[in-house]
Amino acid sequence: MIRNKLVVLYGSQTGQSESIATDIHEDGVFRNYDIELFCLKDEGKLFNISEINCAVMVCSTTGDGDPPENARKFIRNLNRKTLPENHLSQLNYALLGLGDSNYSTFCGGPKKLEKSLKKCGAKSYYNSAFADDATDMEDVIEPWLDGLWPAVEKFFSNKKACMSKNEENETTVIESSAENDTNSENNVINFSGVTAAKIQSCNKSDAQSTKQLNDKEITLNSKDTNFNINLQEVSTKFLDMRICSTQVPLEQCLQKGSDELSNLDLSLPCTFPIYLEIEYLENQLPTSGSYQNGTKFPVASGEIIEAKIDNIRQLTSDDALKRTLEFTLISDKMFDFKPGDSFGICCENEDSEVEWLIKRLALEKSADIPAQLSISKNTPKKSVPAFIPLVFTIRQALKTCFEIRSVPKKPFLRALVECTSDPAENRRLQELVSKQGASEYAQHVREANVCILDILATFVSCQPSFCLLAQHLPRLMPRRYSIANSPLGVSNAIKFAFNVTRFDSHPSRTFTRNGVCTGMLEKIFDKKHQKGLDKTVRIFPTKSTGFCLPEDLSRPIVMIGPGTGVAPFVGFLEHRLALKPSGDFVLGESWLFTGCRHQDKDFLYKDTLEDFKSNGVLTHLKVAFSRDVTRPQPKYVQDSLKLCSHEMMKLILSSDAVFYICGDARNMAKDVRQCFIDMIAKCKICSDEEANAGFKKVVSAKRYLEDIWT
Repeated sequence: MIRNKLVVLYGSQTGQSESIATDIHEDGVFRNYDIELFCLKDEGKLFNISEINCAVMVCSTTGDGDPPENARKFIRNLNRKTLPENHLSQLNYALLGLGDSNYSTFCGGPKKLEKSLKKCGAKSYYNSAFADDATDMEDVIEPWLDGLWPAVEKFFSNKKACMSKNEENETTVIESSAENDTNSENNVINFSGVTAAKIQSCNKSDAQSTKQLNDKEITLNSKDTNFNINLQEVSTKFLDMRICSTQVPLEQCLQKGSDELSNLDLSLPCTFPIYLEIEYLENQLPTSGSYQNGTKFPVASGEIIEAKIDNIRQLTSDDALKRTLEFTLISDKMFDFKPGDSFGICCENEDSEVEWLIKRLALEKSADIPAQLSISKNTPKKSVPAFIPLVFTIRQALKTCFEIRSVPKKPFLRALVECTSDPAENRRLQELVSKQGASEYAQHVREANVCILDILATFVSCQPSFCLLAQHLPRLMPRRYSIANSPLGVSNAIKFAFNVTRFDSHPSRTFTRNGVCTGMLEKIFDKKHQKGLDKTVRIFPTKSTGFCLPEDLSRPIVMIGPGTGVAPFVGFLEHRLALKPSGDFVLGESWLFTGCRHQDKDFLYKDTLEDFKSNGVLTHLKVAFSRDVTRPQPKYVQDSLKLCSHEMMKLILSSDAVFYICGDARNMAKDVRQCFIDMIAKCKICSDEEANAGFKKVVSAKRYLEDIWT
């Protein structure tokens, strides 16, 4: 039986696709759709894809073009040769893909998914979109989401029209648009818990014109007031609210609003009611490991371990441009790992930022009282965010559950409009969230990496509730790091190296800041001499992406990793050293291309790498110094590669060598990739297109592996 409902499906590796899918599901609930949300891994358990008629899919990419782990089985099942070509002929879908063009295969995961869907006869009712993390995902995501609901509405309208043609002796009114809906009754959608003060109705002239169009109405019910708002865009169910133009001077509100916007009537999306309620439990202790519906947090492929910090050392000099630290973690319950694997750290928000937020929201008296969240009565089917413990304190939630540094999305800002009393500040927030202010939002919020702290520090009359924040703030995600040692050394210990992330100042940001996780770890380092190393961090393993040594250690390897990108290769070489005396084999040729700014300031693992070279586990060590006047050439790893182009072409074209690239995705990885393509074109005397095709064959053979980040 085909279900006549909308189903949202997602495949997610780090939680980003899941978050977008959850937002779509929540939006659909409040738009009064019969809608469900599932992970692709649950096909055959919680849903059957062959019974779905209309779906929205969100899928990410992991590794170099691979589908996320929880989508792979779904795609494999669709690719079974025994399935008929019309297996999914009833399925109509809209697909949003997430990827990163810094990798050689852009959006490989969602594109493989779409190819498999079409192979089984599924049809697209809305153009697929592929968001690029290398530029700005929101440039694609936001307009795609804006057009999604009109496409869904059109699909169901067309379906209803088609069904009516097949029905005999029955009169059916087809509602396809506001223009042909002149005789139908008003369709009422009920929202509870919304006060009249939070809604601004259309002005009289707009109300009169919309009445002439006989648009549908939305009735909003509060405890003491019922009132109506006319819809101007029925198909999208968005309130096109005409805001009276006010030109109040504003000294500093994420930069003053532009003159172009000050005289415009703004089109705002509707704001949905707060559906969360908080109850304080004076006599109950908060829980640390019990989450909503038994959810495991964070997204972990294994058990979370409390690992003790055994050692910390600084790998750079005090006058280096960036500070690089190496941590050693130990645990009797340490997970199994291989060189090249990564792991996740459950980080926490900065204490001072959490404290500031508590005071700013006037929550000092309730911040440490155990509490629980529930869903408001008469709210369409919803659930409490799964990453919040069953019993918690507000301080605990702000510190460990919410990404308070995340850039607020427009629905969040739209909700904050209703909490802002100052007319000038209210108007500025309206500008940022409006359709007309899209460029303002992009410039002053998204590109500036503004967070809720900046918003509340700037818009001082904005006073949201904790429940509003809990409804809109995303989950605090763990941070991933590459392991820099071999289990053949000390099996219950892992090492990792990182640069402390520091964010430059910006006119729109009121808070200077370090990275959430690297800042947390740096504070531990700064305090180690005062209080010793009696400190633990919560860690968990992540699934291997295939970035590991070949099983046949006689195969040549080429490792390219400037800066902290060298860390996993230290583990590679340590592993080769441990196996060398016991193996009846000859280690294959090995090359390491690394780089830094100054030889005497930030040449990471200098002594260790030179020792590897002297004992034979590293054949060639090539180091580039980008800002060292005593060593002007080569400056970058791609310059070192060009100096060794003859040897590299012999390895890439005439052997089974494996190439590993680790480090910066935006520049280094792209430049190295292009360097190989240029060398292939020069060596084979062929066009760039032919060289690129040859390079792609190396990638598809899993001989060119990347572990890169932005």
